[in-house]
Amino acid sequence: MSQRHPTWTMDPDDPRAPPREVWDAMSREEQDRVVAALPSETEASEAAPPEGDQHFDAQAGSKLTLRRHFGKLGRAVY
Repeated sequence: MSQRHPTWTMDPDDPRAPPREVWDAMSREEQDRVVAALPSETEASEAAPPEGDQHFDAQAGSKLTLRRHFGKLGRAVY
């Protein structure tokens, strides 16, 4: 029996799911094997979400407010 798609081999140093076209060509059992082989835990540094616009704007707005407040008092904020 010939395979319908190339065999997917996961790199243990860079574990990823296969490209969409390979994934779509896999049987459900093959997909289940890939999912089971993927890491299920991440380091805390990897789990931190990236800063989005809303977070940046809130942080920048807070800093600006503090600078204005302390600037009126003749002080600086670091």
